[in-house]
Amino acid sequence: MKRQKPRYRINVKLISLIAAILALLFFLLWFGWQVVTGLDYFKVKEVVIVGRAQDINLAYLKGSNIWKVDLDRESRLLSLQYPAYRKVNLYRVLPDRLYVTFQKRKPVALVKLARYFYVDDQQVLFDVALQPGQGDLPVITGLNAKLLAPDSGKRYNVPELNFALTLIREFRRIKALNTLKIRRINIENAGCASRFLSETLEVKIGSDDIADKLNILSSLILQSGRDVLNIKYIDLRFDEPVVKLYNAK
Repeated sequence: MKRQKPRYRINVKLISLIAAILALLFFLLWFGWQVVTGLDYFKVKEVVIVGRAQDINLAYLKGSNIWKVDLDRESRLLSLQYPAYRKVNLYRVLPDRLYVTFQKRKPVALVKLARYFYVDDQQVLFDVALQPGQGDLPVITGLNAKLLAPDSGKRYNVPELNFALTLIREFRRIKALNTLKIRRINIENAGCASRFLSETLEVKIGSDDIADKLNILSSLILQSGRDVLNIKYIDLRFDEPVVKLYNAK
């Protein structure tokens, strides 16, 4: 004769009681948290700006409850309000202090449009802090038709601008070219971009095989030595580089 398996009855009353107790505990914890964190003890009394962004006024955060400040939202708003900074982070330091760090954008070139803009390696345009012509940055020209009514703090994924920035990055990577400086990049057409390495030397380069062409350029510069001052332009758009001298007949 087979044994019958014992039957287990679900004690609905006990489960309901346990659920009610857990709900009550959760409510008491939530209520206690709301009461404690809402105390004046947690009101922001100081906002500390870390770094060189001391001219920024964040006094509006004072008096706020430190737990109710939406750090991510404030970070996004401050990034939009101050586009010259690449990243803004806010940190709580209990009980009543906020720390704010500003990571400044590093310009890699000036873009000449209706007015000058800085541009960083992420293709973000932002306002110029110096007078145009100051500093030692290359000037990118020829983008007026591509960047209409540009906004500070906005990223522009424009092929011609990307090409110019790639050109600058690859140029700086080659040690043999470190003695030269890019003065200007004319980028109306990436296929025949002109680069001025100095006040006297012009380099024309196509949009393909940038690294290889810059290696060729570095070899020509090294071979020329001091005679590089006598070179009017170098054209790298063809299979063989074309070199024209100032005193050539």
